[in-house]
Amino acid sequence: VGQFSIGQVGQFPTGVDNICAEYLPYSMAMKEIDYARRCHFPLLLILVDFAVDGAFWLPIRDETDMHLGVGNRLAAGKQSATLRIPVWNSLAEEKKRDFSGLRWYALEPARMYAFAVLHYFYHEFQYEGRLSGYSIGDGYIDDGEEEELKRSLILARESCVSALKLDVLFGEQGVDFFRLKRIPVVEAPGIMWQIANGAIAAEKALKAIETNSYTFGELPVLLGTVNQAINLMSTAISSYQGFRARYLLTEDTAVWRSWSAKEGGTARPPIIPTSRKPHWPKDGD
Repeated sequence: VGQFSIGQVGQFPTGVDNICAEYLPYSMAMKEIDYARRCHFPLLLILVDFAVDGAFWLPIRDETDMHLGVGNRLAAGKQSATLRIPVWNSLAEEKKRDFSGLRWYALEPARMYAFAVLHYFYHEFQYEGRLSGYSIGDGYIDDGEEEELKRSLILARESCVSALKLDVLFGEQGVDFFRLKRIPVVEAPGIMWQIANGAIAAEKALKAIETNSYTFGELPVLLGTVNQAINLMSTAISSYQGFRARYLLTEDTAVWRSWSAKEGGTARPPIIPTSRKPHWPKDGD
């Protein structure tokens, strides 16, 4: 915990129409920053202003990885670096939101474990399953490979169903970005819905094979849907990292929000992804 004066409040220069966002500077020793970056759980910097009875916080690893490292302010040989805490990151504001930001970081270790489980499902399927390379006709599969395809579909279905039980990603404690039915920015289905569709497609394909009721055109489409769901288990973590850079409480998001306010929006703090409030217009749900 460090002491500071509100008189030290500075502004982020953005280079775009002189947009600025207020921040509180705090110099931290490099050995402390390095420890925070190596730590297996998130460490938060909290500064307390005893004069106004206020407290402000910052996720050290997110700030240094997403901003300081890019700007080369963590160059070798430096003894310290200045962290910038957006004034929006106050505990008073957190209280109004039921401490959703702090809750988010409290779940970060569990979230990383869930991503490891997704990777396990993906790699196990690569060893034991196969959804491509079959010679498919109307109601038959050449070379006696029908049983192999059925085993692969059963494994894929079980993997998708198990993945959706990872509550810290897809449940009530999960990441809203993953839970959206459709992501307007990229005009694509959300991750949760694609994995769920993979489980449904695997079940449909199994029933079609068991009853010989599939066609040359229909079955490959179902297999493609299942395969897409399995592949998403491998790419979910990279999607999450890009998501964090835009929405979590760091210097860059503070500037982004200030620019949005000047363009006619509302100057609100960055969205916490588990706020359970809509992030997009209703037609993008």
